[in-house]
Amino acid sequence: MKIEKGARVLFDGDSITDTNRDRSDVHSLSGYNKIIAATLGEENCFNRGVSGERTTELLQRLDFTLDSTRPDYYSILIGINDVWRKYDSNNPTSHEKFEENYERILETVSKRVKGIIILEPYIIPSTEEKEIMREDLNPKIDIVRKLARKYRTAYVPLNGLFAEASILNDPRDYSYDSIHPNNGGHAFIAAEWLKRVEVAQ
Repeated sequence: MKIEKGARVLFDGDSITDTNRDRSDVHSLSGYNKIIAATLGEENCFNRGVSGERTTELLQRLDFTLDSTRPDYYSILIGINDVWRKYDSNNPTSHEKFEENYERILETVSKRVKGIIILEPYIIPSTEEKEIMREDLNPKIDIVRKLARKYRTAYVPLNGLFAEASILNDPRDYSYDSIHPNNGGHAFIAAEWLKRVEVAQ
């Protein structure tokens, strides 16, 4: 995907995008999106990630998020909490509901932006206890990939990319808890995003 210089880019999602952003800052950049914004121009970028959110909560606030930021391009990383809540709260999101929510997000956004960048939800193999979650994550990744094809989005296959990187490197170089990136993880995500999004000079 190629985006024009000065384009407005909205980063949306859960805690991986939120990364303790400053709510008093209209741009509120942090983590991987702050790294990306150094290339795009921080004045053109917005972070509206909300820790703990699933697709249901993101969808509920989506119109307000789009109205308040007016992006040209929309970057989304959501889905791990739709998986996680099954294991830590006995509150699962069915694959059918996940697909319905995610498609409604893409359908809504696609009418209002020039392009969408999807970042795949992932688990980094740095802790054994999270590995059980793959049984619910993998079908949801398949859904995200199917919708990316349908809506012809740019796509960053993070689950596969982190799996590959973790063969040669210590997975703890990217995350200590398998979900939340450390500095190395954020740098990795930003680098892979920028490989797939060309910024016109």
